[in-house]
Parts: sequence; structure tokens; C-alpha cells
Amino acid sequence: MVYSFKNFISIAKSEWSFFFLFLALYVEQGVSFGKFSLFHIAIVTFLVKNSTKIINERKNLFLKQSIPFHIFFLVIFLTSFMNSLNLIYMYYYGFVYLVFLIFWFQREFIITHYSTVLYFLFFLFTCDLFLSLLEFISPFRYPISRLSEYNHFFGRNYNFFKDDVYCFDLNYVLSTPTGFHWNQNNLAFILLIMLLFTMILRNKIIRNLMRVLILILVLATGSRIGFITSCIVLLFFAYWEIKNREWLIIIPLFVSACILSDGFYVFPFQSKKIKEVAIISQSIFTDKFPDQCYQKKNSEETRLLLNAQCVSLIKEKLIFGRGAGGLNMELIKYNESKKHENEKIVTNGHNFLLELLVDFGSLIIIPIILIFFNLFYGVKKRGEFDIVFLMIFIVIIFAGSVMISSMVYFLPFYSIFFIYYILATSNLQKINSI
Repeated sequence: MVYSFKNFISIAKSEWSFFFLFLALYVEQGVSFGKFSLFHIAIVTFLVKNSTKIINERKNLFLKQSIPFHIFFLVIFLTSFMNSLNLIYMYYYGFVYLVFLIFWFQREFIITHYSTVLYFLFFLFTCDLFLSLLEFISPFRYPISRLSEYNHFFGRNYNFFKDDVYCFDLNYVLSTPTGFHWNQNNLAFILLIMLLFTMILRNKIIRNLMRVLILILVLATGSRIGFITSCIVLLFFAYWEIKNREWLIIIPLFVSACILSDGFYVFPFQSKKIKEVAIISQSIFTDKFPDQCYQKKNSEETRLLLNAQCVSLIKEKLIFGRGAGGLNMELIKYNESKKHENEKIVTNGHNFLLELLVDFGSLIIIPIILIFFNLFYGVKKRGEFDIVFLMIFIVIIFAGSVMISSMVYFLPFYSIFFIYYILATSNLQKINSI
């Protein structure tokens, strides 16, 4: 253990600009002032420090494993230039493409020192878990959070509590963590990814205690999709681990069963967040909000309306779409056509796959298929563990694509996914334990 830690420090020192960038991408808006974030500094630092290396190794950008990503972004840029340019969304996609190129330049380093990279990822996960737990069990709130009363000190003109009349339970909201990720749904998505990566933890006790903590924090975010997905992921884990005679998975399974049944129905928790996800529940709440609160569409109604709008827009421009930000612009137009506020909807798609189809048409499906084909081809020769890992990751990606407002600019996901793609399509024999 001592040798591993010293080795980690040694490697991290030599490639400090990469780890600085990885940190900055992971915390994203968590260290920022207004629209200026730490990752803006980190990416410039990396490019300056590694400019010579980038020039010398530019040919490595076009290895066969990277081609699907180049096609993906080529479709994005071509279809966007065929329509009215949305510069903000072009910036988002351009930045993600730059992040991909940087990670691809670091491909050999990531493959050679994958243990160090994964150790650092778990360090980031641990910091996020600690912060989220602190927000859940104490009055502490990370200052750069949509639920913080102090985010205006960091250039955010956003006050969740500005209304005189709340259309929510204040205690419910104040017990909701956001971690480094501004929004509780964003955190829930990251927690799902953390849950997946517990598969590679060698210590069975730490692995399953971490799963229990993640399960509770996903519940605390109030994300029903996130919690149900967590339970599905645990079933995948149970299939793999019980088959290999690892029985401690029973602990997180028991916790999830207890939550889904509201204390096995006999001992109700009287928790609103548990009642929201419980299949059966004795908990009863009689909250009464002002009448104006009931005029707004709830989350399910909004998502159904958004999906219907997306399907209609896809049919109108099936092949080439509307370009980057097309869905956002169409939803803004939709709201402008409505006279009453309660008829309006949010202007983010809350379904990334439909958003991609609206913006870039059916052409975008081709590189997406190629990306996942490469992943399946890369992991199938490694054995069942890697196949199960990939299957769970796909489930989580689909869940995350509808949990958060948009994955267009969610850099923590992209940074983790690019690293996983590089490792999965490499010649490593296994990456199944640290």
C-alpha cells in the first residue's frame, strides 16, 4: 500500500497538468465565478505545457478507435453550419471535442498508468461523497450550489428561495445534496457512475458500504429515476457477485428493499423521499401549498410534453436536424406562443438521445453505433466481468440522459466516459480491481 501511494504521487507529479485538468473537469461548475470555471484555466495550462508533445503526436489522433468520435463531432459541426448557428451550443460541443482530443493525446499515459488514473478518480469520488454526505446530514451547503443562499458571491444571480411563497417543503429541499455539481439531478447521475465503479474495488466491505452510502445519497437527491436505476444496478451486481460467492452484496440489496417497501410496510419511515420511490407505503402526508402551486405542470407532465415535442420536431427534419441548440430554440419559440405562464415548459430537453436526434437528425446515430460497437468489441475478449460492467454503464447513461436537463455540457460525464473508452478499447487484459 505504501509503495502504491508513493508510486501514485510520483506519476501524478510528472503529469500534474493532466490530473489538474481531470480534477477541474470533474468539479466543473463547483469551482467557478459566473461563467468562468477552473477548467478554463486547466485546459489552457495543459495545452501550453504539452504543446510540443501534441504537435509531435498529432498522427495518433486518427487511430481507428478514435474515428467514431471524429465522425460524431463532424456530423454535429456540418449539420450546425447547414442551419442557423447557435454559438453557445457550438461552444459547448467544441469544448467537449477539445476535451476528447486532449484525453486521446494522453491515451498511452492513461493505458500505461491506468491504476494511477483510477486511484485519482476514486479520490474525486471520495471528496464528492464526503461533501454530499455533509450537505445531507448537516446545515452545511456547498456555496456554489443552486440551493445555496450564497451563490451570488460566486457570480451566480440565482436564488432558489427568492419567492415569498414556497411551492415545496423547505426541510425536503434543505436535506438535498448537490455536491460539486450545482444541481441535485447532476449529482445523482455522478453517484450512479460511482456506484458502477465500486465493481473494481477489491475490498468487499468497503465496496458494499460505499454502495449503501451512494444508495442513500441518491435517495436524498430526490431523483426517482436515479434511485430506481440504482436498484437495477444492484441486481446486476447481485448476479455477478453471488455467482462468484461474494455474499456482502446482500447488505445494499436489503437497504434498497427496505426503502422500496417503506420499512417493509410494517415500519414506515415517514420520509417524503422514501414515499416517492416506495412501491408500497404507509407514510401519509397532507401538505397543502397555495393554489398557484398546483397550476404548474409537475415533473412527469413536463417530461411527457417535452418528449412529444421532440418526436414531432424529429419527424419534421429527420435526416439533418436543426443544428446544435435547435431543440432549445424550438422550445423557446413554443413558450413565446403561450400566453399563460402555467402553459410554458423548460427549454432543455431532459432526454439527451432525443435532443441529439432533434439537433442532428438520424445521421448522428451512425457514429453513436460505431462508438458502442468499439466498446463491445473491446470488452468481449476480456471476459464476463467487463461485459457486465459495460452493460451497467449503458443502463446508467440512458438513465442519466433523462435525469439531467442536458448532457451537452456535463463535463464530468465526458471525462469519465473518455477514460473508460480508452481503457476498454486498449489491449489491456483486465482492469477489474484496484
